Amino acid sequence: MRNQEHCLATKVLLGQKAHPGLHAHMDELSKTLGWGHRLRRHDGQMVEQAGSLYGEDGEREAALHIACDMGVITKEDIEMSQLLLQPFIPRLTPMGKYLRGILIWSKHVSGLPSLRGSPLATSAEQLSKHIEMVLVG
Repeated sequence: MRNQEHCLATKVLLGQKAHPGLHAHMDELSKTLGWGHRLRRHDGQMVEQAGSLYGEDGEREAALHIACDMGVITKEDIEMSQLLLQPFIPRLTPMGKYLRGILIWSKHVSGLPSLRGSPLATSAEQLSKHIEMVLVG
């Protein structure tokens, strides 16, 4: 993913302001290492560093960046989420935006074929139903 796409993912999926410099730093080695850049600056240490710079928002943003680069969250997921959630964005409070991000993640996890029927998928499905009730009312 390009820097702009990581920033869009942050805005759409986490409901928070993106930090383009964070994504530029994480992907800086892609010019020389290609796909192999993901072996550097795409780990727990980077998440901690992002937290030191930007607080919890930075931690979530770095973790999302890694999930996107590893294919856990795809460009299609981001585009679909943007289309589905656009009508609700102006009305969401910060907590609503946070819950929306969890909702998207839980729906994604519960829909993964490799996890169907697993405790994680079942928990994610239950979580998404609960959050939908909270958001919709």
